Amino acid sequence: MESQCARAWRCDERASCLRKQITDQGKLAIAGPFPFSDPGELLGVSIFRVGGEQTAKLLQEDPIIKAGLLRTEIHPWGTGKGVLAAGQPME
Repeated sequence: MESQCARAWRCDERASCLRKQITDQGKLAIAGPFPFSDPGELLGVSIFRVGGEQTAKLLQEDPIIKAGLLRTEIHPWGTGKGVLAAGQPME
């Protein structure tokens, strides 16, 4: 039987490909983990450039979520126009 660690590593490789694909499509603005030393249940954050319904569909395809290794919460919010525009360079 595959260990939880091996399963997480395998899923993370596939999830990385998915994250790159949706970032290249302009649907994901930023994503990343919180430090392991941070207390609490939250392990990271992803900020999408699409609505809540499309975000939910994208998350359903994430191998880590499909495997049950992480759960998601969707919290809609807004920014000023152009703040998270696709193709905008990080500074």
